[in-house]
Amino acid sequence: MKALTHRPSGRRAEARAFTLVELLVVIAIIAVARKGIVRYLKPPLGDDISISYSYNWHGTIGYRGCPRAMYRLKLGLGHLSKDAAPEPQVLVPSEMYTVAYARPVVGQAGLDGSPKMQLYGFGEAKEAPPPHAQGYNILFADGHVTFVKRSDYLCPPRTAHNWNRDNQPHPETWAPTDQWAAQN
Repeated sequence: MKALTHRPSGRRAEARAFTLVELLVVIAIIAVARKGIVRYLKPPLGDDISISYSYNWHGTIGYRGCPRAMYRLKLGLGHLSKDAAPEPQVLVPSEMYTVAYARPVVGQAGLDGSPKMQLYGFGEAKEAPPPHAQGYNILFADGHVTFVKRSDYLCPPRTAHNWNRDNQPHPETWAPTDQWAAQN
């Protein structure tokens, strides 16, 4: 039997600090849940799931046919537990998209969403309309929330810099224009 040991008083247990992005995501979820406005999307199996918000994982990268090497640029905020961007790498927090409503696709069994923010179109799949008229409420890295029109949010020439942690548009990472969700 293993004996219980106690930590000497005055010594602190080592703990991993939360990143700014992790804290912002938790704050956003709590704020939305308190207001009771969390929408649930229907997955193909028909059970309710809570993918109503998505996270800016890849920035402007991530279209169909995107070269895998491009992901090494790490323009988005990264995977929360693996390679999340440290706070100093988000150069202009007041302009960086972090969390937004998921853009659900209308499928045969209802709506289906993704936890990753999607800048580009869904190919042949039909996108459901935005939850607020013609736009989305978006949480920025500094903690403020702003309504952004769909025509701006999903048009790379207008807002690509908002998707990338270095606040640069990186046109070399954009999908071909026929894959854009919104055109100029």
